[in-house]
Amino acid sequence: MSRNQTFRRRLAVLATVGLAMWPLAAQSAPGAAARNATAAVAGDGPRIEFLDTKCNFGRVSAGQTIRQNFEFKNTGNQPLEIRSVQPSCGCTTAGEWSKLVAPGQTGAIPIQLATTNFKGAIHKTVTVVSSAVNTPVITLNLDGEVWVPVSVNPPYLYFSLVAGRAEAVTRTTRIANNTEQPMEILGVESTSDLFHTEVRTITPGKEYDLIASVEGKLPASSNQGSLKIKTTLKETPEIEVKVYAYMQDPIVATPSHLILPAGPLPGPVKRYVTIRSNESDPVTVAAPELVGAKNVEAQVTETLKGRMFRVELVFPAGFELEAGQQAAVKVGTSHPDYPVFTLPIVQPRQATRPTVTARTPTVVPVPRPAATKAATAAPPDFGSPVPSLVPGPEQPPLPPAPLPPKSR
Repeated sequence: MSRNQTFRRRLAVLATVGLAMWPLAAQSAPGAAARNATAAVAGDGPRIEFLDTKCNFGRVSAGQTIRQNFEFKNTGNQPLEIRSVQPSCGCTTAGEWSKLVAPGQTGAIPIQLATTNFKGAIHKTVTVVSSAVNTPVITLNLDGEVWVPVSVNPPYLYFSLVAGRAEAVTRTTRIANNTEQPMEILGVESTSDLFHTEVRTITPGKEYDLIASVEGKLPASSNQGSLKIKTTLKETPEIEVKVYAYMQDPIVATPSHLILPAGPLPGPVKRYVTIRSNESDPVTVAAPELVGAKNVEAQVTETLKGRMFRVELVFPAGFELEAGQQAAVKVGTSHPDYPVFTLPIVQPRQATRPTVTARTPTVVPVPRPAATKAATAAPPDFGSPVPSLVPGPEQPPLPPAPLPPKSR
């Protein structure tokens, strides 16, 4: 066989195979088109794309307000609705943002951050909820550092005093100068005579410790004031430190009484009592005793050695206090001033509906007019289908009718 004949035969075979495969290709083409159409439908809807979801505002001075516009674009094929913008705290607020954005258009969410009460590194978030099919919920982030000329750590001083104790309680706060200029503390003024202060130099011109103390008994359960620190720094000539002092009992039981649902209880009910000691010496708590209540399980758990205890009480199903019945749980301690805590158990009565007694209606007879003598003599007969009529007085007979005249 010559080369030309071989080539022609191969060409014929290829043509035959191509004709055989053409129906299969024609059948597969609609399936691919359907898949592409389905993918297009799945991608339909509004889509949101932010230019940037993070804002790093760097280092700013305390009190400065940060303003940032978070710009976005609707890359979908339907209108995009921004449904809510929720900052993480009250220091961050949202302005008037773009509510509805057409396909291909851009919008913005203005955010404002107040740095007055912050210092050091700060991180805030804003949650955006939209109708976007790609990311319906997205978080915007604001990061930076708030710089203050003078930092106070901690910025507040808390005192907790035990009633009946005369020892002094001391608290310390560190004052640091963050500027390049040296700073000296000229003095400290207290708004209350209860607080006594002392300043110690840690690093001349840079760091100082302010030591405040409270001695003796406080006149009330809660007292507060402020310490005003005078400095030589031009940027911060005065620093204010808030001071709070509380008077508390040596040992406290919380709550002071136990309240149960109205009985009988449909199921077991748990109640807890916390015994907390504010003394430096450890105390112990004995097993609770139930008075006027039966079948109540009780146990004590020491949660902080010698300082904190939890009393757990389990009231069984069906528990109910009778009317006028008094019940309480007694918890003994090793504290000499509080040997026993008596906590009343209160359970309201089940509300009852007032009973309604059926009343028989009173029939008041209606007076009738007096019957005549003839009617009384012959009452109507109600037993017959048609009631008989009462006979009236007799009438005289009618005269005979005259005869017609005779004809002549």
